[in-house]
Amino acid sequence: MAIAPAATPAGVISTLNHEITRIVAEPEVVAQAVAIGMLPVEASSPDVLRDFVRSEITKWAAIVQKAGIAQSQ
Repeated sequence: MAIAPAATPAGVISTLNHEITRIVAEPEVVAQAVAIGMLPVEASSPDVLRDFVRSEITKWAAIVQKAGIAQSQ
């Protein structure tokens, strides 16, 4: 997973996604990742990651609020 600032141009995001996906699919990279205990997963898209992060923020905000955990200053 790679995260970039919200204002990053779509072309830059597309290029980064393409190159990172290509690199992490290389057999040597996969082998090294597996050797340290990582599990290979199917490549995704920036839109899927964005939607996942948004849903996690919503989910955890509700949990934190229900638990009465105050925001730190």
